[in-house]
Amino acid sequence: MEMAESMFISRNIVVALLALHSWKSFVSHWMQAVVTLLDTKESSKLNKPLKAANDIFKILCKCVPVSNPRVAVNITLAIGALCLVVPPTAHLVITSASDFLLKWLLQYEHEHQQWSAAISLGLIFNCFHPTDKKSKLQVIDGLFEVISNADSYLVKGACGLGLGYACQGLLTRADSTSDSDLEATTQFNERASVKEVLHTVTASLVKLCPSSCHSLKKLSICGTFSMEGMEENYDSLDDDPWAIAGLVLGLGNSVVALYRLGAYEDVIEIKNILISWIPDVDSSSVLFDVVNSVSLCMGSCLALPSVIAFCQRVELLNDDLDALFNRYTSLATELLNLKKSETVFQNLLMAICIGAGSLLSGILNDGVHAMKFADVKKFLDSLKYIYTHPYPPLVHLGGMFGAVNAFGAGAGDLTGIGWQSMNSQIKHEKESSLVRGPLLTSPVGETLSTSMLQEIFLLAKDAEDNHIRNYAAWAVSFLRSRWLSENQSLDNDSSQRNSVDSSQSRSFSAESLVWNLSLWLRDLNFEKPGDVVPVNTIATVLKCLTKAPRVPAIDWGVIVRRCMKVEAQIPQKSTNHRDPTLLREECLYFSLAHADHISPLLQFLDDLTDLPRFRRLEMNVQSVLLQYLSHLMKLFSDSRSKKLYEDLAVYFCSHSSSYLDYSSEQRSMLRMSFWKGICKCLVEVVSEETDSFSYLKKCIECLLPLLNLCNDGQPEFVDEWSAAIKCLIVVQKSWPGDMLQVHSTTSLSEGEHVDAARKIIIRARLCFAGCVSALELGNLKTTILSTTADGVWWNVLVEVAAAVYSADNGIKKQWLLDALDIGCVTAHPSTALRFVGLLCGSCCVYMPLLIVNPTNVLSDLPVTLPSFLSSSIWNDLRNSAADKLWLLTTRIYTWAEQLTRGEGLPCHDHIHGSEAENATFLANMLRSTCFAVEDHLAVDKQLKLANLEAL
Repeated sequence: MEMAESMFISRNIVVALLALHSWKSFVSHWMQAVVTLLDTKESSKLNKPLKAANDIFKILCKCVPVSNPRVAVNITLAIGALCLVVPPTAHLVITSASDFLLKWLLQYEHEHQQWSAAISLGLIFNCFHPTDKKSKLQVIDGLFEVISNADSYLVKGACGLGLGYACQGLLTRADSTSDSDLEATTQFNERASVKEVLHTVTASLVKLCPSSCHSLKKLSICGTFSMEGMEENYDSLDDDPWAIAGLVLGLGNSVVALYRLGAYEDVIEIKNILISWIPDVDSSSVLFDVVNSVSLCMGSCLALPSVIAFCQRVELLNDDLDALFNRYTSLATELLNLKKSETVFQNLLMAICIGAGSLLSGILNDGVHAMKFADVKKFLDSLKYIYTHPYPPLVHLGGMFGAVNAFGAGAGDLTGIGWQSMNSQIKHEKESSLVRGPLLTSPVGETLSTSMLQEIFLLAKDAEDNHIRNYAAWAVSFLRSRWLSENQSLDNDSSQRNSVDSSQSRSFSAESLVWNLSLWLRDLNFEKPGDVVPVNTIATVLKCLTKAPRVPAIDWGVIVRRCMKVEAQIPQKSTNHRDPTLLREECLYFSLAHADHISPLLQFLDDLTDLPRFRRLEMNVQSVLLQYLSHLMKLFSDSRSKKLYEDLAVYFCSHSSSYLDYSSEQRSMLRMSFWKGICKCLVEVVSEETDSFSYLKKCIECLLPLLNLCNDGQPEFVDEWSAAIKCLIVVQKSWPGDMLQVHSTTSLSEGEHVDAARKIIIRARLCFAGCVSALELGNLKTTILSTTADGVWWNVLVEVAAAVYSADNGIKKQWLLDALDIGCVTAHPSTALRFVGLLCGSCCVYMPLLIVNPTNVLSDLPVTLPSFLSSSIWNDLRNSAADKLWLLTTRIYTWAEQLTRGEGLPCHDHIHGSEAENATFLANMLRSTCFAVEDHLAVDKQLKLANLEAL
């Protein structure tokens, strides 16, 4: 209660976010203390955190009836912070907190309760259990209702921010590939919710700030038509600037959900819009000449750092980071020179300082881009000047928090979008004019950063002004908390690995090739114009290190990400005509080789295989990841592997997938890589007892319908088919029977007809390879031989004949006899005869001389069938085969004779009308074939044959 009374938040959203961040740390320690004090006899170890969270929530709720507005706002933020730190199993506490805050949100007579509840609810939305769709719907509907109906502009701004936070909890999983209508509806609703959030936030922003309409119309997801007529003539909101700034923050927080949605252009557009709302001091335009443009700038300065960090992580950033950072610092300098005293400009200067500090630490801690030390020093000197000279309290607050954020404190970042590690093993040159890596570990900035921290410590201890003393202590507490949490994380997660890595690093001699190549990569400086390194040189070094059994413990995550961006940093003429994307492949091979003992490389692979990121990778990079699925499965947990396979199934099977943008040849190459990757998984990793077994089966079921056939039934892409068959050969014998079921083809549509042909061809190839019994293929005999042999079905006959040829002699004899029987009753006797021709041709002595096509296999039958029957395997069945041939001949000859005389119908004797055009040819061919085997016919049949005349 004392803490809630001591923190004065006023109506300032940034201060509220800082307070909520502080409450998060406070409540976390509070929970730990309660857990420690709980009697172990009363509750199990697992229940103690839940009981502690419930007790704290009850205490906070008891404070409400006796609280004033200041305390009420703090309690609201504390409840939101509690939900951020409770165990994932504390569903009841989270739901109760949500219900409590929803009641406050809908109390329009209490503005302080509404705006603080809106922020907390947005964060709580991401804490709900994935199945708690009712609570999620209630929160998002409540925010929609209040942002539309509230009279308070501040409440509208806070609801916009809350919706932006809530956006990040949508589309967190890949679309389900199951047939569940519930899952499909959920995904559809979440996609619709993201669009509705964007529309609501942008519409509210246009209403409050009409000048933003021109920029926001560029967002394709909102639709330009939907903003027409929304502009209203609001007066300046300079007295309440956080209304517009809150909406801008909500817009910035939505980029994660937009990225998951696949709206990459809108992510880039939001980044560009935010940049455009921060005026360029070097331009000739007048600063803030448009109503409410100051508020737009405030929100943009605070939202942009996390947006830039996110775009940098997912490779959507091509901006000049130095120019962007200098835009912040130049604007701050200009405002200091203008000496404007209005509250709105105090808020703006505070936002610029905090935002610039966050932007700087995000760029440096990422380790990929180096900043000019002169620019960094100029900014830090400006902050130092601000908090050591007489300025209003808000400006002092901005100066101090800008400094600690520049050092990596991350104050106010409650989502972790812009979070980067403060630990780095990047080598810094003392005499360098550039800074890369965390500022506190840089020898270049060590003196300046140390002196600034000492000054802030002293201000926290000895400053005469209470505001300065409190703000300094508050700022330092964020930096200390970040240090402690990061060091604890390192201790808990990788203490053993660090000791091993350290000993490994010490074990490399100074002359070691691996050691020197690693240091060479670490110290590459792409920012120096005269030190351009050819791309193929970097790729060769990575290839060498890939084959090394181990590598030194340096910051490989940063090194690999820098190498992934080399083609954007090195001029094209310096690449020695080598495709720069091949360097990205080498980065993958290196990461796959060493990710098992270097966690940043594992995180790098985890990021790349996330579906939204995977969609945007180059095709060759996607192909490498697909082929190395078995390696990824060894690196990932079971749950992460499951998500990976679900993502890939969506990527290949979704009708809206970016995979469809490739050409048919490129899509086939990707599918072939996927088949190869699945095959390796089945050989090296997955057994029938593991959960991954079912995920792989679903992926195979997804890929099977994508095996394309040409119009003549030939596989369209031979390499893809080869990879698929190799994979299916490895699959357990019980699998294909489930996946390759074929129903009767008599009533199938054209697409289903092709699908049946595909399944039979696959079965035939598996039978040829010996992993599927010929008896299983025999179960489809009637279907195979009773379907018209036009189009794709001709190749079905070819594949089945090849499979039967590879079987034992008994199977061959049975297939031939059954084919002749089927020819006597089927509506398409030419199909059975073509199969007989194919089988006899492959088994007779004339096989090397034969031409295989639908006509020749029939015309050659008088030669191939007798040759096959002359084999010793037919000693006991020649007469039976000849009898069946005679019955078939009688049927066809009678039908053809009637057609020739004009006495019969094309569909006579249940023979399909499409067969009529070949009736005479078939009759004459069968007559000739019978003459070739007449020695095996009974005497009466020989006499009847002699009386048959050629038609």
